[in-house]
Amino acid sequence: MEEIKDKETARKIKSSRSYYESIIPWTYADILPKIGASPTVIMTYHAPVMGFYVGALAGSVMGTLVGVTPLVKHPIIVSAGTGGTIGSVAGMILGSALLYNTSRMGENTASGVPWNEEGIADRSERVQKNNNVRAIDLGAGTGMIIVLGSMVLSGYAPARVGLSKGPLGIFQAATLGSAVGSLVTTLAVSQKMKDK
Repeated sequence: MEEIKDKETARKIKSSRSYYESIIPWTYADILPKIGASPTVIMTYHAPVMGFYVGALAGSVMGTLVGVTPLVKHPIIVSAGTGGTIGSVAGMILGSALLYNTSRMGENTASGVPWNEEGIADRSERVQKNNNVRAIDLGAGTGMIIVLGSMVLSGYAPARVGLSKGPLGIFQAATLGSAVGSLVTTLAVSQKMKDK
């Protein structure tokens, strides 16, 4: 009976594999395997970080839409940055919660891929090769680095570009940089995949 169960588990994992011909040669997440991070650590990185990036993009878009309404008296950039800040925090919490919930399911996960050593390795391998994930990781990370670098050069003065003062403004800038970066790289990768 145990052998049959093992074969069924292997079949589910094999059928769930989605290998991608990567068109992005490097992303920040590629550092993890090189420093010896385990598949569990890689998944623990991707869940909240992807939640942050996707939440920042969605929140920035929503904030922009709200900012153009006459009900909001703040500049659009502030509204977009605040939306991105709220969305990124919510995304991190949701991503972490989903990962925790999946880990608690063990053999009975919704995807059919069990949360065990082999299943975690499979998930880690697939997420590391996923072009959309790689595009967001590269674009959002680079966008944040550029923006935060600009903040350093400007003496940490986000108000100079119309954002809120202090730490909130810096966080708004980071989420906007993340949103723009992930959007640009995702669109570029999508177009390149269409052209293939």
